[in-house]
Amino acid sequence: MEFLPGGAALLQLLLSIGRCCST
Repeated sequence: MEFLPGGAALLQLLLSIGRCCST
């Protein structure tokens, strides 16, 4: 799936934060 540069960055940030919070 192709997302906008900003969208991709936001998704990666959310995933990173999610992993940190999950642990």
